[in-house]
Amino acid sequence: MKNLKSRKEFLSKEAINEVNVEDEEFGEDTKDEVKFEYGCIMLKVPRNEEWNNVLESIDEKDVYEDEDQPGRFGIETDPHVTVLYGTHDNEIEMEDIKETILDREDIDLKMIDISIFENEDYDVLKFGVESEDLMEFNSNLTENYPYTNDYDYHPHATIAYLKPGTGKKYTKVFEEDDQIEMEGLNEITYSRVIEGEKEKIKIELPTEDDNDEESNESIKGSIKKGDTVNVKMTLFKGTPIHDVEAKNDSWFREGVEMFSFLQGGDMMMIAKKIEDEWISE
Repeated sequence: MKNLKSRKEFLSKEAINEVNVEDEEFGEDTKDEVKFEYGCIMLKVPRNEEWNNVLESIDEKDVYEDEDQPGRFGIETDPHVTVLYGTHDNEIEMEDIKETILDREDIDLKMIDISIFENEDYDVLKFGVESEDLMEFNSNLTENYPYTNDYDYHPHATIAYLKPGTGKKYTKVFEEDDQIEMEGLNEITYSRVIEGEKEKIKIELPTEDDNDEESNESIKGSIKKGDTVNVKMTLFKGTPIHDVEAKNDSWFREGVEMFSFLQGGDMMMIAKKIEDEWISE
C-alpha cells in the first residue's frame, strides 16, 4: 500500500472501519502509523468448507499483494469479524474489558452475501454478516468504553484483497437456504496499543468444560510462548518452511495441538501439529 501524505487523502479511502482523527493529531503520519493509534476487538470465525469454496473460486491473477508489505494483503488467513474498532487502549483497564468480554455467551452469526469495498489501490472482498449477538456485543462495548470511530456498525468478514476492478465478479447475494450459519463462536482477540506498542490478547469465552478439572489439565501442549518452531505454510504457493516464534503456550482442540504466531508483521496465524509436522493452512 502507498503511504498517504495527508489526512484528507487518508479519510477519502473507503476502507474498513478506518478511524477519524483530528487534523492537529494527524499531522504528516502515514496510514500505517494512524492504523495502530487505537485498538480493535475481533471475533475469530472458522474457515469452513463454504469459505474454502469461495477462496478456490478466486483467480490468483486477481489477488492484490504489496511487495513492500508481504503478508499484509492477499488472501485473509486469519478470518474474523471486527466487533469494535477504535478503542482508546491507554484509557481502558485490561481486567475491566476482559471481564466484559467474558461476561457473555457464545456468539451465533450468518453470512448473507459477498460484496466489496472499492478504492484505487484494491478491492476488499467480504462476507456480509448478520448477528443479533454481535450487534448487542458492539453496543455493550461502545456504551462502556472510550473509542473513536465515526462509522455505523455493519459487521463483515474480509475474504481477500483483490486488484482494483476485479472484485465485482465475485459478489453474490445468498438465497436464504445458502446463507452460511456459524454457531457457538467464542474466541475473541483484543489487538491493542499501549504506549505505542501493539499487542494481541486472545480471550476465549467460557465453555461448559471450563469447570472440568481434568479438561483444564490437558489444555496446554508441548510448545511454550517464545519457542522457535519450524512451520510449513500451505496457503500460499511456494512459501518455504521457516522458523516462527510461538506467541503463547500451545493448546489442544479436538485432539490436535495448535499454537499461534505472527506472520507478515501483525497477522496472527495458527499452526497445527499433523503427523509430527507443524502445518499452517
